[in-house]
Amino acid sequence: MIGQDGPTYSGVRGGEGVVRGKTLNHQASSGVLLQVEPGKTTTVFGSYNKDMASIVDELGNVKSMDFGPNPGGFNVLNAPDELFSALGPKGFWGEVNVPFLNAATSRGDNVLMATEPAFDIVDNRGIGVLIRPNTTTGKMELTGFGKEYITLRQKGYIYQDGKMARWQNGEAMKDILLQKVKSAFSEIVEKYRLEVKEVDKNFIILVGSSYAIGVLLDKDGLAYMYYDFSAPIKKGYNLGLFLIQKRRDQLVFGVDDRSRSPVDEYLSHNLSIFANQLFSAGKDILRGEKSWINNYQWPSVTVNDEVLSALLCAKQQFKATK
Repeated sequence: MIGQDGPTYSGVRGGEGVVRGKTLNHQASSGVLLQVEPGKTTTVFGSYNKDMASIVDELGNVKSMDFGPNPGGFNVLNAPDELFSALGPKGFWGEVNVPFLNAATSRGDNVLMATEPAFDIVDNRGIGVLIRPNTTTGKMELTGFGKEYITLRQKGYIYQDGKMARWQNGEAMKDILLQKVKSAFSEIVEKYRLEVKEVDKNFIILVGSSYAIGVLLDKDGLAYMYYDFSAPIKKGYNLGLFLIQKRRDQLVFGVDDRSRSPVDEYLSHNLSIFANQLFSAGKDILRGEKSWINNYQWPSVTVNDEVLSALLCAKQQFKATK
């Protein structure tokens, strides 16, 4: 339903609104001129509360699941309200948002960002337009607009002056998480003699002699999992949740260093925060001690075959090099 923020979604929900041959009256907070491009479909993304509510209204609030081309017209996500209620946040993302994004990128639409995708930008409620904390899971969580932005980045787009432009070399995004993890965890890797391995572009593991720490990037944000090599590797522990809930008094909360540069803010900012917190409050964990697991009170995550294979391979490689 438009305008209602679920626990993992914030943004315009649903289909296509069309106004041909015009410039919208709404002044986008990003400063970009909301104007169609002749002969091309112009797709608009942004924070619902900051920009998209006004844009959807100006386009007539047309509810539709037609994600087809609209040359010379606008295209915004505005599906029937009952779909979100029926599918839930995750189902709606997979069955509505993803096809909408895929259609826009495969056509090569003119993509406008009504809201600047930066982590120090907030909407009219004071909530970040890209990310917000979830106190239940212990993770910083992407909003709907944040998910759209990260997905576009993963597809090889970068933000430039209110627009998302496709990189000439999309392969430059291939090892972006690996690069950011190496940079953010460099001090930890050196001090505790860890090795950094890329399982795939969205899953990096830091491998030690008796454990591994997994850094996973998905549509809900970054997750940090601990895997114990001293026992059968059957489950993972949410390390971020443990530190927040059990060692809050040991965490160091400094001044946020949030660059306004649109390139890779999410990864750099959040990886650096977690690395600093782990270094200050998790030295025993990094040394390989296991007693903290006895105080872990939340459901563990079952390790699937793909992750298990990657962990076992990394464990053997680590031993072979020592």
